[in-house]
Amino acid sequence: MIKILSLLLFILLLSDVKSQEEQQQDKSKLKYNPFNTPIANQADIWELKFGSGHMSHNGFVSNKFAFNFKLHYFYELNFSASQNYAIAVGIGYGFQQLKLKGVFEKSTQGSFLNTENNSNISNNRLNVNSVSIPIEFRIKSFQNIKLYLGYNFSFPLMTNLKYNQESNEMEVKNIAPISELQHGPTLRVGIKDVFLFARYGVQNSFSSENSNLFVFGVSLGG
Repeated sequence: MIKILSLLLFILLLSDVKSQEEQQQDKSKLKYNPFNTPIANQADIWELKFGSGHMSHNGFVSNKFAFNFKLHYFYELNFSASQNYAIAVGIGYGFQQLKLKGVFEKSTQGSFLNTENNSNISNNRLNVNSVSIPIEFRIKSFQNIKLYLGYNFSFPLMTNLKYNQESNEMEVKNIAPISELQHGPTLRVGIKDVFLFARYGVQNSFSSENSNLFVFGVSLGG
């Protein structure tokens, strides 16, 4: 009788362990379904970009180095337990400085005056502050090599034109004819958390001029 009870107890324990294992497997499968349940290893990621912007076929902007800075927060959604494929959506702040060939005149509602031959006006630069929304499809290898293909939307909030006139620094805000929406494809290639990036503006940066902005540089994070 004791042997029979012991055998029944053993069978019940074995059945319970098997049931728990099946439940754990089901949870594991569910864990990596990004559309049904939160994923424990999804990442909140900060990304920092430093680069230079150059504009093609443009009568406003010179070919001098133009500083670019962006700070993004990303939420990364993994599609598998290996985390080799993911979609990331972000939001952030962007700063772009453009070195100009002249100035936008406040008295004529933003018309452009070329000052390259005017020795009294120098160091013309336009600072653009914007909010950006990047979307990336991320491919990661086991050797920590990463390829991110994306698209970026930028919404300029404020422009600040600065230049030196004789010995005085002049400043004019929100006079430049900047496009309200700027967008284009992006590419990031890197190892671990260090990337080279490039971004091309499909939309003209200036609403009154053929002005596609190409930006490249170094990206940290992600």
